[in-house]
Amino acid sequence: MQITHRSEADQTLILEIEGRLDTLTSPEALTQLKNHLQPGASKVLLDASRLDYISSAGLRVLLQINRDAQGKLRVANLTPFCREILEVAGLTSVIQIFPDLESARRSE
Repeated sequence: MQITHRSEADQTLILEIEGRLDTLTSPEALTQLKNHLQPGASKVLLDASRLDYISSAGLRVLLQINRDAQGKLRVANLTPFCREILEVAGLTSVIQIFPDLESARRSE
């Protein structure tokens, strides 16, 4: 699992996650994601285009980051498998999901 980040001029934080978000990787992922959160960020966009797998432990990480980001988290580019996991868990009503980064960026 690897996480990269960048900030844009409009205070948007973009996080990219690659690999698996499961029981083994979730503690480190949570630590890294929390370290990248910025108090003044207007939006936190998570590019999940290279997220291969997410378990219930990974879902807890997303919920925690959404809470810490005060509901500003937007997840984009989910693979069909990962999107289905979020849907089955009922999290699409809690975490905002977008088909791509551009639509996530434009959202309010």
